[in-house]
Amino acid sequence: READRIQQVRLQYEAERWSWNLSFVEQGDREYLLSTTQRAKLDADQLLYSRIHYQLTQDIDLDLTVKNLGNSDVRSPAHGVVALGGVPHRGREWALGLTWGW
Repeated sequence: READRIQQVRLQYEAERWSWNLSFVEQGDREYLLSTTQRAKLDADQLLYSRIHYQLTQDIDLDLTVKNLGNSDVRSPAHGVVALGGVPHRGREWALGLTWGW
């Protein structure tokens, strides 16, 4: 079952070739199947994301993105009746990106 509420707030700063943002996402309580007739509750979760972007040249952009900045223990409902307590997310994730356009 999907959350009854999902909220997101984003702070964005841009200056010349740089941009930075910080996002806060909150997802309300959800339910998952314990069996074909029983459901259990997954608590609401809050996550922080951040991204730094730099335009190196007109054709090349660099990005550093961090998901789950606070390394929160977040779980999602499983599809079916497989994972008790929900499916755990990976924790904090770092991604470095290079975009080249021509």
